[in-house]
Amino acid sequence: MSFELNPSQAELDLKLVLACQSRATDQAAEALAKGASPEALIPGKHADPLRNVLSRAIDKDAAEIVRLLVKYGAHVGESSAEKSAYFEGRCHAFNKPACLLALLESHGIQPQRRHMEWALEWNHSELIAFLSGCVFSSNPIAYDIDIILASGDETDVLSRLSARLPERSGRYACDLYAEEVIVRDVWDFCCSTGSGFGSLVLNQNFETIESARLAFAQLPFCNAAEALNELEDLFASFQFPFGPSERSKHMATLDDAFEAELSALDHKWFAGERAISLWHQDSYRKVTVNFIRANIEIFRKRKAR
Repeated sequence: MSFELNPSQAELDLKLVLACQSRATDQAAEALAKGASPEALIPGKHADPLRNVLSRAIDKDAAEIVRLLVKYGAHVGESSAEKSAYFEGRCHAFNKPACLLALLESHGIQPQRRHMEWALEWNHSELIAFLSGCVFSSNPIAYDIDIILASGDETDVLSRLSARLPERSGRYACDLYAEEVIVRDVWDFCCSTGSGFGSLVLNQNFETIESARLAFAQLPFCNAAEALNELEDLFASFQFPFGPSERSKHMATLDDAFEAELSALDHKWFAGERAISLWHQDSYRKVTVNFIRANIEIFRKRKAR
């Protein structure tokens, strides 16, 4: 995929990437002030809008740089609960309370009860002090994960758990734990691919595709993740931009060649050899249920007391 960056923009973005890598706040501020993108991508084989300077700053525990990036326009969660969960999840997974506090204080994400639970669990005093002044919404999300896990096979478990979680646009979607967002979006992917990728793409349901990609990026690698990577490669070869709305607009510029390539991809992953077909092999569902078991204490917090 070719990026339309002039040399000065590319140099500024690279300077910002290196500043995040070395936790150099002054250099990051200088690069941003001169026009570096607060969502500059980390160089790599696969361009990924989440593999950017914000995720690198969180990984490096560079809280002040996180604040700068949000100040200069880095999009965290105001348009995507999945995106918010991704960055929040990195703060949790790598135990970066200062970075989570930076996201909250700069209004990159909104404070939720789950943030306080995590802060109390790990005794993060500054985070607790900030959240103590926040008012959280009442949360009707409740289920017994142990009963659900005993209810049947992987498909039964994912179906029954997802039925108890608010939809992406639901009133209480922002109250979901990052782990619950992953499960919901995996199940949404499972339910939406009855006709393969073709129906999703041609109906311009790019939000479901993006949400699934973010979910699988946080799970052990599996067949669905590989299929979505190949779909992203196809998008790149036809010059698709990032973002659901931008991709919908781009569809009007495509010809029959794209549909032919998409059909071939569907044949491989949905109608081809049973050894790799997502309709016949359920490894991604098994991976997701194993993920639930590995994070069982998070899901047990929803049990009514």
